[in-house]
Amino acid sequence: MADELIPLLSGLGNYPMRLVDKGDGSWAERVDATLSLGISPVSATNPVPIIDAYLAPASTTWTAAATANSAATFATNGYDTVIISLVANSAFAGGVVVFEVFDGTNWLPIKASSILNYTTTGSSISPAANSANGYQLSVAGFPQFRVRLSNVLTAGNLGVVVIISSAPDVSLVTVGLDPGATHYVTPAQSAPTAASLVSGVPVLANLTTYTGAKLQIAGLNADSLLIQQSLDGMNFQTATLLKHDLTNVAASALTGSGANGIYSVMVFGGYLKITRSGSADTLTVTSMGTN
Repeated sequence: MADELIPLLSGLGNYPMRLVDKGDGSWAERVDATLSLGISPVSATNPVPIIDAYLAPASTTWTAAATANSAATFATNGYDTVIISLVANSAFAGGVVVFEVFDGTNWLPIKASSILNYTTTGSSISPAANSANGYQLSVAGFPQFRVRLSNVLTAGNLGVVVIISSAPDVSLVTVGLDPGATHYVTPAQSAPTAASLVSGVPVLANLTTYTGAKLQIAGLNADSLLIQQSLDGMNFQTATLLKHDLTNVAASALTGSGANGIYSVMVFGGYLKITRSGSADTLTVTSMGTN
């Protein structure tokens, strides 16, 4: 019967043991120290082995003599995780690096997460001079991985260290939530528009693509302003305005110097109508749509 390689914990540290058939119906135990499995028990009371097989760190150094598309390639069958270190010396300039996995037919660029700040790389990495950065990525299912020099160095050197491990990938990035991508939308708003108000002549603002509006009123004293809103552009009612200093909510005509300031109003995709009464003031009303 052939030898059988099994991981045992008792007194063996990180090395597996072979049970050798002695030919008389019994087995002999023999430690195989040629392979480190990184075995460790879950706990003292639950000694289920966790096996973290890994390849010894492999390193290469590229200089200005390295040609474009020079690559360090690694077999990753049966492995899950790759750790890469890129170390550029103080004279480094010009080099650009790409991480790629092989699907059996094509080399495909793959993002990696930075171990420093949990952001992800783009399709290429341009190391800075005098820098050292580490990256982690998952290669589960891919038979090969490589680090490729897509642009040559013009000066200095770049050291590359790669560690390949079968440890379950505790990803630095939550799948579907890439910290290197933008996960918020900048609210749309229109450019501020200053209205020329004539007494008794309403000014209509079309805000059908916005949910709200901001108004800035300056120079109001003896005159008054009536702010109205409508969803259909025909039937208007007095708008409720929230002043930004939170001193009051205005729901009627504005008058007096105390009414100057910035206001918010909800328009819900409708229209705003501003009507001035009086012509004594040097009055400016500026509006913009907001979401």
